[in-house]
Amino acid sequence: SHIVDIHEESNASRVQMIVTGWKMFLDRPVFGWGDIGLRNFYTTYVTPLTPGEGGHLHNNFMEALVTLGLPGFCAVLYLFVMMFVVIRRAARGAAKGSFRAALSTGLLAATVGFHVLGLFEYNFGDHEVMVLVWFLTGLAAAAPATEGAVS
Repeated sequence: SHIVDIHEESNASRVQMIVTGWKMFLDRPVFGWGDIGLRNFYTTYVTPLTPGEGGHLHNNFMEALVTLGLPGFCAVLYLFVMMFVVIRRAARGAAKGSFRAALSTGLLAATVGFHVLGLFEYNFGDHEVMVLVWFLTGLAAAAPATEGAVS
């Protein structure tokens, strides 16, 4: 029940970050605040509910919107869509029951999981996560070229 309880400290903090992030975006919609730690700016809008709140906004989409502005957000959104397209294309081109089909289906599920988690955590800013995301996206992109290459 804690996961949906908006009064639970971590959940309330995440809701506050989304609301405050929107206010910050409205103040700098074109260029954003810059790809820097937001805490010093964030605290001028609201008093954090938790000690770690405000350094980043715990949401991939809100973080891009606030730090990069609308043009940067559109670029990040395009990047996210193209990641999905590349992996989906690999899945569609795979022979049913093949290793490539299993691999691309797993990669598609991992991509969906990455984006669902990104609604609650800024995983796009975590380099350990992103190394894996880019590797897996590249693996899906290379899958058509490797079909049948290894016997």
